[in-house]
Amino acid sequence: MTVFEQLYRAALALMPRGFRERHGADALEMAVSRVREEAGARRVLRAARELLDLLRHVPRIRRDAATLPVGRGERGGMRDGLASDLRAAADPAAIAVVSIAFAACGLLAVGWPARTAASTDPAAALRN
Repeated sequence: MTVFEQLYRAALALMPRGFRERHGADALEMAVSRVREEAGARRVLRAARELLDLLRHVPRIRRDAATLPVGRGERGGMRDGLASDLRAAADPAAIAVVSIAFAACGLLAVGWPARTAASTDPAAALRN
């Protein structure tokens, strides 16, 4: 076991038990493979980045695990992704952003802004 793996396991120990049971092995495997892909100084930087990324999320995940109710069939107080997505979708700001994005995509799909005479012939705008 490498020093990085030991440090990453220690950082994972800060996560709630339910999170570790559900995601710990996959997170460790992914982080180790990312670090192995690099060489030299880049490997050290990648290892530091992986550790810092994990540690950065500890407070939020611990808070979420402590405040979210346990649903049926779930372990450790962690909610499933769909329930979290639906809760976020009810946020008015999220609805506004999604509506604007869909409107922009729709306008672009139908060819807006349409080419006008002024955009194809600048002199035409001056004649009107």
